[in-house]
Amino acid sequence: MTPTSGQTPLARAWPPLALYGLPAIALAILAIFVARKFLLAGVAPGDLGDARFNLYVLEHTFHWLRGDVPSYVSPQIFYPFPGSLFFSDSHAGTAFVYALFRAAGISKFSSFTLWAAVGYAATFVAAYWTLLRFGFAPLSATVGAVIFAFSLPSLAQIGHAQLIYRFGVPLAVLCLWRLLETGRLRHMLWLVIWTGWQILATVYIGIFLLILLAAVAVFFVVVNGVTRAQIAQLRSDAGALLRPFSGARFASLVVALTLAMVATVATAALLYGYQAWGARYGLGRGWAEIASMVPQPASYFIMDALPYWSAIYRAVIGVEVPMRHEHNMFMGVGASCLFIVGVAAVAAGTVAPRLRRLALVMLLTLAAVVALTTMIGDLTLYAALATLPGLNSIRGVTRIVLVTMFPVAIVIAAGMTGLMESRPRLPALAVLGRLDAARGLGALALAAAFVALSRAVWTRSIRSYTSAGG
Repeated sequence: MTPTSGQTPLARAWPPLALYGLPAIALAILAIFVARKFLLAGVAPGDLGDARFNLYVLEHTFHWLRGDVPSYVSPQIFYPFPGSLFFSDSHAGTAFVYALFRAAGISKFSSFTLWAAVGYAATFVAAYWTLLRFGFAPLSATVGAVIFAFSLPSLAQIGHAQLIYRFGVPLAVLCLWRLLETGRLRHMLWLVIWTGWQILATVYIGIFLLILLAAVAVFFVVVNGVTRAQIAQLRSDAGALLRPFSGARFASLVVALTLAMVATVATAALLYGYQAWGARYGLGRGWAEIASMVPQPASYFIMDALPYWSAIYRAVIGVEVPMRHEHNMFMGVGASCLFIVGVAAVAAGTVAPRLRRLALVMLLTLAAVVALTTMIGDLTLYAALATLPGLNSIRGVTRIVLVTMFPVAIVIAAGMTGLMESRPRLPALAVLGRLDAARGLGALALAAAFVALSRAVWTRSIRSYTSAGG
């Protein structure tokens, strides 16, 4: 299946140079930045807190794979307490990346840097591929993928390296969408695979992804409905696994089923480990601690890593929140403007009906998730969720923005597509709508500005420690 299958005519019209060249430029910028900022400077991203702990867990896993340590679940950092792997993210789904670099003879600090860089690259590639499959042109897909993978909220969380890997978010959303559209069993199986892998990569993002998927499913049905044909198709595919069958379709289902079973077992084992060891040690979060990191309306406008914006916030809004460093959820001026354009394009109907329905579902999903997780005064619907097993251990609820940035990216991509596909119906977009060159250059300028702004924030927000002696 080619990357352009299922795309709109505009998306298919782009030459291969744009299809592969635009994302290659974004990845090249990432590679150059990582090499200059970290590898050549001999430093690693993060600080002596979370980053050092994440590095220790990754190094412990590497030594366990080599047979150097007897227990995987009991790193010696908390000796003599067993099961300490489940005190935080285990990196069970991504530690192999770090282990490959270490096996190649690269130092642990450089391997940690490369592991983080691969996480950003994988997240970007997954988002770009997903947006292409949804039918967006390469330019729209590239900008959307950049905004999701390198968003300001993501860069503000660079100290929490466990949150970097978010590749499963766009892929799971795509599989869910295809499942609801077609009723194909293979999409259900791949939904299980990507969701499971995301939970194995980082439990925080995985749990928030489940909330996002639930909202997407509800609003897909509201906007598009589900037909009997889709249900019949799902039954037919399931029945094919129980009948003697041959061919590529059967083989692909068997492969997907096997991988889904592996992902399910591995995810269940991980979650059971968290539950069992948490109960043994009496671990959990009180509501007062969780409430301090539930988003407030002001949280969506905080980004202290931007000096100019921090000054504007304090002068115009000036609301103080507890645990302020966890409330940096503002997605940036450029991304906000592009998002407004996307909302306007959806409202005006300047995008193809299929993409408009997609963006509409994502807007409704965003509204629902924000309503669910935002605290106004002392009231929030999330208080009910926080009583559920597992969720009562999730402290940084503000980190859900790292997941909801994907619906934001889809709305932005829809807005850019609306500018490129047809003459806008809104007067405010009419000038760009008449000039193809202006549309392209304007979108490229906005994308370049966002990348430059993101780089500046990354540079200012990272606290590094040297790798001397590593």
